[in-house]
Amino acid sequence: EALQDSHYAAVISDNRMPGVTGLALLKFVMGRSPNTRRILMTGYSDMDEAIQAFNERTIHRFIRKPLQASELVQAVREELAIYARRERDDLARQELKRSLRRRSLQLQEALNAIRQADEALELEEGDPSVARRLAAVIVAAEKSHRSNWLLASPRVGG
Repeated sequence: EALQDSHYAAVISDNRMPGVTGLALLKFVMGRSPNTRRILMTGYSDMDEAIQAFNERTIHRFIRKPLQASELVQAVREELAIYARRERDDLARQELKRSLRRRSLQLQEALNAIRQADEALELEEGDPSVARRLAAVIVAAEKSHRSNWLLASPRVGG
């Protein structure tokens, strides 16, 4: 019930529980919250099932019982670190996508301005003064957009 509407960084389950197997529970968690790290504790008799679940990516890790508390603590720490890193990566990727969309719009606007300028000037072949002025306008516009892009770019990975 607690898993219906909530998302967790990690879920640890024993495979042998009354009413439901740990593997069934972790499959449910995977469907509701694919980024949640899933750890299955299992006895020797369930090892084939645990290995298959790991290979199918239903679980991220299995721990054989009996286990030491330090082993469980270390496994949870490692899985939480993976979860945190993936969450940071997802946020950075989303920000990069937003930046790329903004830059794409800026470039589209610049391209439209160039097309309008080209149509307005109706350049004649062989008139170097008009072509030089247009080239200067384009270079100035590009420098302006480049400096805006550099100032607005997020730092990735920092």
